[in-house]
Amino acid sequence: QELQEAVQNIVGQLSTDSREVLQAREELGFSTSEAADLLGWKLEKVYSEYYRAKKRVRDALLETYGKERVTHWMGKRPRDLAV
Repeated sequence: QELQEAVQNIVGQLSTDSREVLQAREELGFSTSEAADLLGWKLEKVYSEYYRAKKRVRDALLETYGKERVTHWMGKRPRDLAV
């Protein structure tokens, strides 16, 4: 619950492009190609914006909660954390 709220708060602070690509890829489960079609973007923009958005969320979680707590929540190494 706490992690979900933290992620939502962080995502809410991202740019519109970052929020849209995260929603398309993570919430809707679209492939990169499908997200590009939905958003009207080139594939390269989807790849780069998705990577940057996930990194921003991961970095914000690590900065706020620390590596130990975040890895406990996620059960993964911090560099592997997905939104």
